[in-house]
Amino acid sequence: MDTQSSGARVAVAASRRSSRSWNAPKVYEGITKWCVYLVFLLIPLFFLPWNLDILEVNKQTLLVILTFVASLSWLGGMITNKRFSFRRGWLNLLPFVFLVSVLVSTVLSLGGFISWVGEATQEYMSFLSIASFAVLFYIIVNTCAEAKVLRNVLFAFLIGASATILVGLGSALGIQLVPFDFADTKSFNTVGTMNAFGVFLIFTTVFCNAIWLVAQKS
Repeated sequence: MDTQSSGARVAVAASRRSSRSWNAPKVYEGITKWCVYLVFLLIPLFFLPWNLDILEVNKQTLLVILTFVASLSWLGGMITNKRFSFRRGWLNLLPFVFLVSVLVSTVLSLGGFISWVGEATQEYMSFLSIASFAVLFYIIVNTCAEAKVLRNVLFAFLIGASATILVGLGSALGIQLVPFDFADTKSFNTVGTMNAFGVFLIFTTVFCNAIWLVAQKS
């Protein structure tokens, strides 16, 4: 009896140690945050050279995959904690109302696949992309409220944006930084057209100036 009881105590202690080492809520939270970081880091820069459309389809696919994984991890964390948490506020209505309006427009549209998924550089206007952005909004609001996490998100965006601008400006100056034949042109960038790249430059500049103005000296 003593041997059996001591064995049972050892088993219970081992299970407690394994449960402490495997902290499922922290793991889910980490996966969610890293997916958000990768979205801001990779979306401006991401492309695949073996597709006919090297930018739009690949960026949309990456956005959908990362948002899907982040949403599953977010829900998995709430299920593991046995607690549903959702930040309230009137701002939450804006993406929802916009998504519902896009859904109605998509259902009534004659475009079919183009309206739902997108095609021919129109992926960013599809219901799939807009739904992914809406889900990403709710994930960020509910999981990235801490100052440290927000700093990491901004830092990831600044790294991705800097690399994107470097590639675009290098191409404009005749410096090919991407070792592919399609990049051997002065108009190549990882955003899209030159107009889109110019808008991205303006947005990034204004955004960085805003961060510099509100950042603490420390």
